[in-house]
Amino acid sequence: MAVLATAVASSVLGFVILVMLAPATGNHGWTEDLPAIIAIVLIWAPAFVLIPAGILGWLVERPKARRMIARRTGGFVTHVALSVAAVVLLWLLFRIAVHFTYPTNPLIDAPSLALFSLIAFCSGISWWFLAVLPGRRE
Repeated sequence: MAVLATAVASSVLGFVILVMLAPATGNHGWTEDLPAIIAIVLIWAPAFVLIPAGILGWLVERPKARRMIARRTGGFVTHVALSVAAVVLLWLLFRIAVHFTYPTNPLIDAPSLALFSLIAFCSGISWWFLAVLPGRRE
């Protein structure tokens, strides 16, 4: 459930960030395509985000949530910060592998780092509210 919540939340939050940045870039033509944009945000983007959210949940969030439940200490900010730090490391390993496979691709890619950081941020929040807090109440 936390993986699905991560997929939808990161898609919606990414859309909100893009809408907020649109006036700064001078792009004002997105309003006539609003139904298509909403469909992409609610259908295609969560499907795309589901894979990295699932990998992050399996490799990082699940073991971290178990430890956070067992410790009964450690706060929300620590939990989310560890999620973002872990995804930056996974992103760097992924970019190194891509760079060795296709040397013409740049090693550092800011848009993909922003996307993966956004996914990690939403993943940390989702796992905190859907796994850690209920586990600590039991």
